[in-house]
Amino acid sequence: MTGQIAFLITPGSEQNDNHERLPRYFAEAGWRVDAFAHDALNLRTGEVFLDAFPATTFDRIWPVGFGPRAGFLDRAALLRQVPQPRLVTPVDVWLSHHGKSVYPEYAAPSVISASAAVLCDALATTFNGDAVLKPLAGSFGRNVHRVTEAEQIQTAMTEAPGYWMLQAFVAAIEHGETRTLVCGARVLGSYLRLPQDGLHANLALAAEPAATTLTGTAAQRVAKIHADLCRLGVGFAAIDTVGETLMEVNVANPGGLATLELLYGKDLGPAVCQAITQGASAPRPRRGTESTP
Repeated sequence: MTGQIAFLITPGSEQNDNHERLPRYFAEAGWRVDAFAHDALNLRTGEVFLDAFPATTFDRIWPVGFGPRAGFLDRAALLRQVPQPRLVTPVDVWLSHHGKSVYPEYAAPSVISASAAVLCDALATTFNGDAVLKPLAGSFGRNVHRVTEAEQIQTAMTEAPGYWMLQAFVAAIEHGETRTLVCGARVLGSYLRLPQDGLHANLALAAEPAATTLTGTAAQRVAKIHADLCRLGVGFAAIDTVGETLMEVNVANPGGLATLELLYGKDLGPAVCQAITQGASAPRPRRGTESTP
């Protein structure tokens, strides 16, 4: 089955090549593909449009990332008025299941706060003076530090106010962090990100990628999280783990497709398109047949 798909992108702010790779996958599969800026969302007499086209024109709508910080909640409210089966991931889940704080039962012990005093106290009392400090909204491993002194926390949070996570150091990070990409019910694959400094497992910070296979408890844990994401209707996500410990779930715009294709020599386009198609709603009228806005 093919159809019509719209991607919402923000030119100039891309963190990976998904804004180019995903539309290409669907174009090669025979879909009609359109791309709009995130801010192209608008509401007219109770109906959501993408530029001049009703959202219902499209069988699927795929926001690639959250878009500009300004206006984010307004855009989310507009997307909430689109029939949710048309979205690759429902808005409510998009908002609630992204980041470092989800599925805490599978993560290392953590304390999250916007207060440096709270985290400084936790460093001394909960983590015995040794933990990892991370900005909750950060990406690419930026501003991630192993901290042993309260002053390190105070300095980081003064320079970048907001919510931060203090988390127990997971020693297994020296053996790498595994990223598993899932698309609907499909597991696209896993790969290892080997840190060069014993802490930062992000390719943007010189970590090395390697092929890997999840086994044992780690595989079971990822399978449980994936099953829950499927139940919630998540269309595309990354599950990052160190051993059996969950580090993060990314349902907004995870990278890794290019890395998987490079490591395993396989075009993932057909698998992505098939997984998204299986969740697509019935085809809608093409442009020229819908009502004029």
